[in-house]
Amino acid sequence: MAQPPAFISYVRENKDIVDRLAAALRALGVKVWLDRNDIMTGQWWKDAINEAIQKGAFFIACFSKELNERQETYMHGELRVAIDRLRNMPKNIVWFIPVLINEPLAKL
Repeated sequence: MAQPPAFISYVRENKDIVDRLAAALRALGVKVWLDRNDIMTGQWWKDAINEAIQKGAFFIACFSKELNERQETYMHGELRVAIDRLRNMPKNIVWFIPVLINEPLAKL
């Protein structure tokens, strides 16, 4: 059976960085799932995202200053779905992978 893809969660402002991350993972043989590439025409996007998170080999959460600056984003919902799945996993399973793609907070 083929390995399911890794789900990458991000905000649109980080699209270019996420594209480079996805390319690097693919070069290592990791299949990735990105919303803009993997939601089929006519498919309800919320269902597609929830299914991809539930079936994903990994959940890669791309944290950034752009995420921190936004009050609302679809990524927050994706994180909630991922955390719900993570709560039901054994503690020794590595599934949720946080990635810091730039400085998330303004320097004080």
